[in-house]
Amino acid sequence: MHRASFLLLTAFMGTAPAMGQQSPLRLFQNDFSYVGAFRVENVISADPRCGGGGTGGVGSKYGAFYKDPSTSKKTFYVQHGTTNIGRACIGQFEIPVDLGSNADFRQLPMARNLQNFADISRGSITNENVLNPGETNCSSEGCSLRGVLPYGGRLVYSVGIIYSTSAMRNSLGVAPGTSVATVGAAQYGRLASPRNARQGSGPMSLVPSEWQDALGGKAILMHCCNSIISNSSLGPAIHAFDPDDVGVKNPVPSAKLLDYPLSSPLCGFYGCEVTQNGLFNLATDMLAAVIVPRTRSLLVVGRHGVGPYCYGDRVECGAPYEGKEPHAHPYILQVWAYDLQHLADVRRGTRRPEEVRPYATYELRGRPEGIVPWSTTSIFLDPEARRLYVMADLYLDGARVDVWQLSEGSAGPAQPNPPGAVGVR
Repeated sequence: MHRASFLLLTAFMGTAPAMGQQSPLRLFQNDFSYVGAFRVENVISADPRCGGGGTGGVGSKYGAFYKDPSTSKKTFYVQHGTTNIGRACIGQFEIPVDLGSNADFRQLPMARNLQNFADISRGSITNENVLNPGETNCSSEGCSLRGVLPYGGRLVYSVGIIYSTSAMRNSLGVAPGTSVATVGAAQYGRLASPRNARQGSGPMSLVPSEWQDALGGKAILMHCCNSIISNSSLGPAIHAFDPDDVGVKNPVPSAKLLDYPLSSPLCGFYGCEVTQNGLFNLATDMLAAVIVPRTRSLLVVGRHGVGPYCYGDRVECGAPYEGKEPHAHPYILQVWAYDLQHLADVRRGTRRPEEVRPYATYELRGRPEGIVPWSTTSIFLDPEARRLYVMADLYLDGARVDVWQLSEGSAGPAQPNPPGAVGVR
C-alpha cells in the first residue's frame, strides 16, 4: 500500500498516526515504585553573577537529566536557587549509584558536584538589545531562567518575566557547549505557536524518537500556573519544537499540543479554577512534563491542593505556610497523565488543545512522611532507566531528590471521567 494512503487509513481507524512503532501501553499509579533518595548540598559559586563566591541554593524548578556521552555518567543540570533574577546560573551534579531510604536528609548519599554554578547567558539576558529591543532593561523587571535542556552538545535554556507579556522577554536561548563555565555566546529566538508570549518560557524535556513526527518536534516546553492566569494557561500549555532550530530560526517553528485559556480551564468550566476539585485550581503548581519512552504517556507532575479553595493569608485560610495567595490545603504530589495519541490528534487538527483531558490523575506516593509537597521544585526523567527524579528544596540545607522506578505500563482503558473531573465544589 502507498505510504500516504496507509497514514490516512490509520488516522481514520484511530491508530497511531506517526512514523515508527508506538506503544499501546500507558502508565498508571501502580506503575510507580519508590526506590530511594539522595541529597544535593549547597555549593560555592566562583561566578560573581551567581553569588559572588557565596553559598548558593539548588532548589529551583528547572532541573534536567543528562547522560554524559563520553563517560556514561548520569548527571543533572539545575538552576542556582538564590540568584535567579537577571541570570541563567546553572550547575551540574552526578547522580549517585546507590540511593538511601532514610527520612533524614543528612543520612542520604550525596550527589557529587561536577560543575559549580555559572551564568551560561554570560549576562546576556539582562541586555536590552538582545531580549527586548527598545524596551526597558530585562533585569530591572525580573527576567530569569525558566528551564534548561542539554541537547546536541549545547545547553538550550528558556528565559522569561513572570508578569511580562512581551514576546522577546519570553524566549529560548542556546549556548554552545555543555561546560557551564565555558559555553559559547548565546543566541535567542521565540516559539511560534504559543497563544500568548508567556507560554514561550518554561521547563523542557525530550520527545522519544517514535513520537517526534506525530507531535511535531524533538522536545517539548511546558508552561503553567503563573500569576495573572488569564494570559498564562489554566492547565499545562505544551508546545513541541526542534532544539536544533533555536539560535538559527526566529521565530522557532513549534506545534501547540495543549492549552487551557480562561474560557476553557482544565478543571472543566469557566470559574472552576477557584473551586475545590481534582484537576486544577489557582493553588496548583505544575512543575514539568516528561514523555516516557515505549509508552503513550505524557506525565505532568506537580503540587495540587485537594482541600477547600481559599484566597487569603495563613490565618484566613488555615494554611500551613505564610502568604496572601490561593490555598487549598492539604496538598499532594500529583501526576496528570495524558495520552500522547490525543496530543497527536491536536497536531493533526482533529482535536482542539483545550479539549484534551488526562486519561488519569493520581497521587505520587512513597516518599517518607514529613516532606511537604509545596517544597517540591523540580522534575526530571532518565528515559533509558525509566526513573523519575523529584527534587524538594530544603533551603539552606540544599535539596532532597526522591526517585521512582517506572514499569513498562499497561493497556488499561481510558477513564471517561478522570478523577477530579466531577464533584467540583
